[in-house]
Amino acid sequence: MKLSAPIFPLGFALFLSLTALGQASPSLTSGADFLLASPGARPAGLGQAFTALGDDIHALQFNPAGLAQIQVPEIGYDRYQFVSDISYDFFGAVLPVNTIGVFALGFMDAGTPPFNSTPDPNAPLVSASDVAILTAYARAVGPFQLGGTLKFIVRQIGDVQGTGILGDVGVRYEFQPHWILAASFQNLGGIQILDQDTAIPAQGRLGLDWKCLSVPSHNLDLAAEADEDLNSQSLRLGFGAEYWYQALFALRAGYVANSQEEGPAVGVGVRVSDFQLDYAYEPFNTLGSTHRLSLLARLGSGGDAETPMPAHLQTNPSNDGTLLTWDPPSFIEIKGYTVYVKRPGTRAFVPLTAHPINDTSVDLKHLKIGLDYEFGVATVNSSGVESPMNRLAVIAQEPVLSVPTGFKGEVTNKGIQLTWDEVDPEWVPGFNLYLADEDGNPGRKLNREPLTENQITLAKLKHNKTYGFFLTGISKDGQEGPPTAVLTIQYPDLLKK
Repeated sequence: MKLSAPIFPLGFALFLSLTALGQASPSLTSGADFLLASPGARPAGLGQAFTALGDDIHALQFNPAGLAQIQVPEIGYDRYQFVSDISYDFFGAVLPVNTIGVFALGFMDAGTPPFNSTPDPNAPLVSASDVAILTAYARAVGPFQLGGTLKFIVRQIGDVQGTGILGDVGVRYEFQPHWILAASFQNLGGIQILDQDTAIPAQGRLGLDWKCLSVPSHNLDLAAEADEDLNSQSLRLGFGAEYWYQALFALRAGYVANSQEEGPAVGVGVRVSDFQLDYAYEPFNTLGSTHRLSLLARLGSGGDAETPMPAHLQTNPSNDGTLLTWDPPSFIEIKGYTVYVKRPGTRAFVPLTAHPINDTSVDLKHLKIGLDYEFGVATVNSSGVESPMNRLAVIAQEPVLSVPTGFKGEVTNKGIQLTWDEVDPEWVPGFNLYLADEDGNPGRKLNREPLTENQITLAKLKHNKTYGFFLTGISKDGQEGPPTAVLTIQYPDLLKK
């Protein structure tokens, strides 16, 4: 059984030795192909379609913007033993720092056992190694998540060494609820070997993730990806699906197309408290069947990995100012949600709600127009333990008049009483009430001055007649918003009931 992926480190060793002899290697596309070896059993089980979906430490090698989703410290480790005793190790750590952003550190090491790099059978044996140290930063900026990575590369065979600094940049954007588009450019820069620049495997990635199922206990993602080698102009396609049950057990399937590694892949994942173990099976054409294992630890979560945070935070204008909404997480027993705010000029989040709320929305009132706020929502499980916060940065906007809500009526012994939901008078100081015309459109206005209460009683009505009413809101500057749907009441039939 072979235990990992492409033999880029051995190719590098041969390439470097031939370079030292003044020869060329036609078999490689660049002098740092080991950077294309993607760590992680989870991405492998998804057909490497991880640029848009990635939300753990392995996003470091696909799209650093994905790191912005991480809410608690993470540590991940992967080790693969390749053919010819070539080894590959990946270690990564992620640290979210309050609202500053998310920092990450990674270490990649690929090496060979001693071998003869020349045609002379009596030549001394040499070893080859490739080492990359990665540092990354990511954070959410409105609906976008942005990230960047710096890579310090050291490549060595015998006494010959090459060094370089490369960079990655990435972005994720939820352009529609449950739809995420992501892109990254990787390995931008150069490496010098023997004082000469060598080609590097620069590539671009474009990914799409559709969270097609997001209900308590069940989550399903469908992902697709296109990766292009910017040197050879070759294109690789990846497709994957990931299903989570109660955020405890995962099933994965993927397919890599248009590549020498073309073929299907499957995988599973298990979460136990702070730990996650992932396995993937890849029947690659080049190396035969391969198996991968990865271990991930979420430090200090206290089991919060089993309490997913709310998803898809977004804001919309409302009569009261701004409406913050979110989707319920994948968890059976939820006590509610805690909403937090970090106000302009402050450094810490404070709770907006004294107790967990059951709704999946909250009106954000009295925001100062044009200032930056940051809101967070955490799931509270049945034991009272909170999940990590899902955070969203918001610039307070002037509220937009919307249709009044809760517009209803009833017949009383005094006439017809109409009521509607209260709103903040700072944003909507009054309302207009209209009588429907013969065509069912707003006709005659029934009030001379804007109505400042959320109710009115209409008297002196004709018996056995059907009335239609419309209600609109009025802004501070006198602008009138859209009307409600027509409210039809027959007088006095409701009284007879």
